[in-house]
Amino acid sequence: MTKLITDKNHIILPKKLQKEGYQIFKNGWPDLLTVKNKELRFIEIKEEGKGLRDEQIGMMQALSDNGLSCFIWYPKTGLINFKDYFLYAEKRLKYKGKQV
Repeated sequence: MTKLITDKNHIILPKKLQKEGYQIFKNGWPDLLTVKNKELRFIEIKEEGKGLRDEQIGMMQALSDNGLSCFIWYPKTGLINFKDYFLYAEKRLKYKGKQV
């Protein structure tokens, strides 16, 4: 039988930190964390035509704001730096004739 984690401290600490002004992220973590030559990269893997969810945008923004490299990977396009993501998404929508 699998035991679920129901430790009350997993509830108490996040509430305490939120009261102190911290944002708590449980969802939206990128699919991959890669390390090469001590350089960290967070990568979200997406299917063509799929965008980031709000939680993923918030997470990648927080990581990026703290100096960490974040990327979105599409099969046809390859890696897109998170900092360029919204420009890429806007161009893609305009190309498909959709309003941004």
